[in-house]
Amino acid sequence: MRILITTLLIVCFPFCLFSGSNDNSIFIRSGVIDDDYIEEPLAESVIKYKNVLALSNQIIDLLISEKFDKIHDEYFSDYLKKEFPQEKYIILCRGVLDKVGKITEYKHDQWMFEFNKTNDLDIVSSIKIVYHGKYKAYYKFSFKLKDPQKLYGYHLQIKPVDNISNKI
Repeated sequence: MRILITTLLIVCFPFCLFSGSNDNSIFIRSGVIDDDYIEEPLAESVIKYKNVLALSNQIIDLLISEKFDKIHDEYFSDYLKKEFPQEKYIILCRGVLDKVGKITEYKHDQWMFEFNKTNDLDIVSSIKIVYHGKYKAYYKFSFKLKDPQKLYGYHLQIKPVDNISNKI
């Protein structure tokens, strides 16, 4: 198990354009303190970012159908396309799915937003909880706050989960 997680970290490391949150990050999410995997309507304070949630769900739906080329072509910004050429992105996606399995569950109305500044840009990130069989993944899709139409960053964190019921 430890070897698998280490392998995933090595495979996913180049995928992590934003290595973490800075001290100035602000988080707003659905759910309660003990459970963030809950669907609920967007809070009034983040309703204006409903398109960011919609884009995140569209990307996950494309990951489920393994349309990696479409994600790259239609959702990656020019900046991200330079960092991750299409063939590299497809190899990385297939490698992750080979290691942890296909996506088995996610909730469209589960949401978490992070607001921070990266490289002197204001960023809004949508963090989605996604299950891959016995693994729980946090997909972090980052967009420029002023124009949240294309992905500016893409981060994936995976951890094993025991005794879960998954479906799609």
